[in-house]
Amino acid sequence: MNSQITRSLLFLALSCSLTSSLLAQGNVETWGLDGFHHVVSNSPVTSGFVQVTTGDEYSVALHSDGTLTAWGSDGYGQVSGTPTGGGYTQVAAAVSHAVALHSDGSLVSWGSLAGSPGGHDFVQVTAGDYHNVARRADGSLVAWGDDGGQWDLGVFYPWGVVNDTPTGIGFIDVAAGDTYTAAITAQGTIVAWGFNYQNADGNLPLGAGFAQLACGSKYGFALNEDGSITSWPTNSQQVTALTPPGNDFIQVDAWWNLSGALREDGSLLLMNLETLDFGGIIANAPGGEDIVSFSLDGFHASLVRVSNDGAAYCLGDGSGAACPCGNNGNAGEGCANSSGNGGAILNGIGAPWLSADSYRLKVRGGPAGASCIALRGINQLSNGLGNPWGGGLLCTGGQTARSQVQTLGPQGGTLFEDFQGQTLGASSYGAGVTANYQVWYRDPLNTCTGAGFNFTNAWSVTWLL
Repeated sequence: MNSQITRSLLFLALSCSLTSSLLAQGNVETWGLDGFHHVVSNSPVTSGFVQVTTGDEYSVALHSDGTLTAWGSDGYGQVSGTPTGGGYTQVAAAVSHAVALHSDGSLVSWGSLAGSPGGHDFVQVTAGDYHNVARRADGSLVAWGDDGGQWDLGVFYPWGVVNDTPTGIGFIDVAAGDTYTAAITAQGTIVAWGFNYQNADGNLPLGAGFAQLACGSKYGFALNEDGSITSWPTNSQQVTALTPPGNDFIQVDAWWNLSGALREDGSLLLMNLETLDFGGIIANAPGGEDIVSFSLDGFHASLVRVSNDGAAYCLGDGSGAACPCGNNGNAGEGCANSSGNGGAILNGIGAPWLSADSYRLKVRGGPAGASCIALRGINQLSNGLGNPWGGGLLCTGGQTARSQVQTLGPQGGTLFEDFQGQTLGASSYGAGVTANYQVWYRDPLNTCTGAGFNFTNAWSVTWLL
């Protein structure tokens, strides 16, 4: 039978149960101080959300159909001014304004900071207390809003959160804090600008290999390519920031003295620089291992749960098929490679919704600087154990497609954010259908088979509507 017809019949067969099996996920949970605006008690009771962001006594959530839902304080229209219609792919909230990115690459801002730069080539947006920063497809940065400043002995000193935004291209991530902003350069290093009294740039970590940033008032956080976290103090008292151990983190967020990190297994770790726990955010933090997005504010926090975010299979750690020449990796890894770090690892990040660009494939533990491609197939070879090939196990087959070529970073990692120019969801097989992914990478140094290439483990995910 034609494969397209097969998938269409499968979709029709699933349609009667889509509400319970594919849409009854993506639930928002909010906790902390409810205040006068019921930001906790008025959280959405519907499902299908993929991202949530918190402002000052309000929150905004992004639905898988690209629509936005806001609730809580509305003193500046940050709730009632939320744009209608669909097509949004990212949203960021600040004190009294929010900004969203549309799938056509345009921006819209509302609340106390309305108006946004024109253009249709934006790929990321972040909100500070009174300013926004957006990143274009070429990696250049655009900032707008209140540049900030303070008086000292009759002299006004601007903060420069807008005017001091660095020029150039190639930035890979940007995060706006309250009075400063930080960004990751094309080389994987961190730069910062803004309120120098807080020493936002004086304590920046050196080196490269950073992947994502979060800016709190008292310290900043960086997610490293290898899944570990680096932090640094930003205030004048040089307070030592908390840095959790481990290298299995996939998202970080920070606010004033509070920070959080999301692990690959979907569990959430919250940390407090001081003993105060405003609103009981830490004490009452939800547990579980199915969280895909979270956001922190001073007195409340929100998260999104999706229980279907994928699973690893075809491990080259000796638990299944033998690696080609006994080069087993460590537990949970692919077959060992020449990097000396064991085997490269693949997993998924975010919620696998077809209609929202929120899912990523994450690679780590490969040889730095090596070329790699992602493979996508509908079958798991040899009952999920894979076949020996090159220095690893080929695990994915059936209607196989290859992604664009990428390069592993200084720590041997990368993110696949799209597949041949399409979002991972748009390039999948459809709602209710399982896609299998694996990453092939060059491994030219001392490979045991001499083939010069290897594979990560494989990753399987069932796509949702």
